[in-house]
Amino acid sequence: MLETLRALNPLYEREHGITPGDVEAVRRMIARIESTRSERQPRPGDRLVHISCHGDYAPDALVERPEDGGRLAINIIPFVPFVSAATEGVHCHAGGGPMTAIAAGELHYAGHRPGEFLIWGHDGPAGHGAIRFRALVAGWSYREPEALYGDYTTRDWRRLYVYCLPRPDGSYRYETDGYEIGDEAAFRRFLHDFEGRVFPGQTPRQRVVWCYRDIERGLTQEAWEAIDAPVTARRIYGAPQPVKLVKDHAHRRTSCFYVQPHIVIR
Repeated sequence: MLETLRALNPLYEREHGITPGDVEAVRRMIARIESTRSERQPRPGDRLVHISCHGDYAPDALVERPEDGGRLAINIIPFVPFVSAATEGVHCHAGGGPMTAIAAGELHYAGHRPGEFLIWGHDGPAGHGAIRFRALVAGWSYREPEALYGDYTTRDWRRLYVYCLPRPDGSYRYETDGYEIGDEAAFRRFLHDFEGRVFPGQTPRQRVVWCYRDIERGLTQEAWEAIDAPVTARRIYGAPQPVKLVKDHAHRRTSCFYVQPHIVIR
């Protein structure tokens, strides 16, 4: 236990030093957490996989507290929570967010899993005075109803908000995430290269595109020539360069290989 806590808390160990009293406090809290878990009823401190109707995948959401009407306050992207003993288990408080409320009966049990927690050490609230530890909690899953994009989620796919903007000549250009894709032909080529599927956006000019992730990698000239793939072009370092695209369907990503330029810094 002592060595595990030292590995998780290097700053605490350096500035405060982990004492036998700290170890015992952590042991008691772990026992309190693990002895109050249930496979039928979510409890504060449990973790869940939360998938929104927009496809946002949050693998470590936190059951933070019960609310009126049998609902639970869920912190979707929490910081590590502080924990303290309560009458029927533990209290949790974590920053982060956003928050949502879900009926307890809508969560599906998914087995036990580790969760991280914090308690104050022997010096109390102080700089780097919290001790991080892990305990087994119940794991749950929840997916919001009426998914807008079918089974697409950010766990396995890249989601882009693409905007179709008019040009003075009556044509359109497409841009996303601060860079320009190009005209209609370039957009279709982008969809082909990254196995993209287009959904309507929130405005007439917006498109929601789910596609493979983009990996750029510079190679030597010899390694680049050895790749058996068609040659196309892409802007690398602000200028068009020949590239080779290789799709990895198992991991849903497209790797863009280019010749790494030789840069001399004087």
